[in-house]
Amino acid sequence: MATSYNSPKFNPFDPQNAIEFVNSNTSTKLREIVSQMLTLKDRAVKILEEAKRDAQLHQAICNMVKRPGCIFYFYRNDESKLVASIVSPSEWGEICPYASFFGAFQLQYDQSWLPVEQLDNKTSRQMEIDSLVDRLRDKPTLFNALTDND
Repeated sequence: MATSYNSPKFNPFDPQNAIEFVNSNTSTKLREIVSQMLTLKDRAVKILEEAKRDAQLHQAICNMVKRPGCIFYFYRNDESKLVASIVSPSEWGEICPYASFFGAFQLQYDQSWLPVEQLDNKTSRQMEIDSLVDRLRDKPTLFNALTDND
């Protein structure tokens, strides 16, 4: 009969087992850090792509004042240059004077552009913040903007 004293068992005091534990823990921690690094890299790439797109949209031909909160429709003209418009493709119908439709975006208060497909993804908290920003722009006194309900 084998007893617990003479059966091959894990011995936490065995130096080899301790080294295996250290190696295992180190690998686990390094995997976590590498995973975070890859996530940050992906996020950085996305931020850079959005910044490039935002700069491109800001450089579009535009004959109007761009106000945050408004939706703009971007088209390519015959020379492949971007043109900003407040007229949607459906409003133009078949008489659209542009070569192609690029996309619809809402100008944000931080001057970034949000694709209209993502407007529904805004949280109620984001909408509350946007509402307060609108009120702050109309009434510069912070206290009035936060407490006045008219």
